[in-house]
Amino acid sequence: MNTELQIPVPAQLEIQTAMAMDEAVDLACEELGLPLIGGPSGSGWSMYAVAQRCPHLFRRQYIDIRKPVGGSAHRAPVSADEPVQDLRVPAVPLQVGGLYHTLQAFYYAHGLGEYTVHDRGLIRAELKPMRGRKKDGRTIPADAADKLLAKLKEMAQPIEAQLQASLGNGKPPRYPSAGIIYEAERCFDAHTSFETTDDIEPLAVEWFARHPGLGFTCRYDAIMKVGANDPRFPKDAVVIYERKTAAWLNEMNLTGWFIDGEILGQIMCWDAGGCKELFGPLTAVVVDIVTKAKTPQLHQVIVGADVSAVKEHERWIGYQNSEIALWKATGAYPKRWAACFDKFGKCSNIDACMRGEK
Repeated sequence: MNTELQIPVPAQLEIQTAMAMDEAVDLACEELGLPLIGGPSGSGWSMYAVAQRCPHLFRRQYIDIRKPVGGSAHRAPVSADEPVQDLRVPAVPLQVGGLYHTLQAFYYAHGLGEYTVHDRGLIRAELKPMRGRKKDGRTIPADAADKLLAKLKEMAQPIEAQLQASLGNGKPPRYPSAGIIYEAERCFDAHTSFETTDDIEPLAVEWFARHPGLGFTCRYDAIMKVGANDPRFPKDAVVIYERKTAAWLNEMNLTGWFIDGEILGQIMCWDAGGCKELFGPLTAVVVDIVTKAKTPQLHQVIVGADVSAVKEHERWIGYQNSEIALWKATGAYPKRWAACFDKFGKCSNIDACMRGEK
């Protein structure tokens, strides 16, 4: 918790009244004149993972939700008289990870030099110039991540008013959570302070790709070209850097990436999504993990682009698309009780299922 705050604030209260971090980041970037980058990956692994876990949860999260223009995700009203209400605030670990990703993106985006923007992803201007537009010499400042952090902390300072309004049963003013900001900063500082053998040149950050046949989408945290001083790869190899935070290094975080749907999907989308044409053949994905322990650790797992599970992943995503089409056509989204608890804990929809809600 931020020790600079005037009064201690219970973490639970602070999160309940806080502004979603992605909204706060967008506001801060607009004020700082930084480009809005990143965002959801669309029909990516998160969606398919929910479909594999439980069709009913898939319906709740991806069918019964609509997105008003300029608004956040909402659930569809059950009747014409019921107002649309916010579905949920993103889980705290997801908000920490999201801000950590954004800080990493700006940290490496400075190395792009002159850039252009496409679907909230940044790319070297000479690789993909914007159509009908001259290069304007835009670059990301070297201290962009620090400026973003400072702006977010400034936005989070009026926490006393937030607490007073909450205790008085009034509508609290919305500020980003200082606790989330400082935890993301701690992970970011841990990453940038580690000595590694990486010798990399950024080509794009937060780059969006789509598999045209399957509709599967992904967003690459960073696409890099490897220099001559990294002994793990040949010179000029093109690699994806996937940034992750974890509570600790367990077997899943050490070995699970070779059958992880997100990593396999990124490799699967590379050629089909036009990335090979833009950047060259893909050599590997580097999964860059920072732990959230009191003393953070950095660990990297390298998944080669030729990992055998990619073809199987492509096959079963195609099958999953057919299964989703069947659910939509029949209106039947079965509840799978075996999935109510998994490695992340209990399902977010478990209370509604216990009440027998359809």
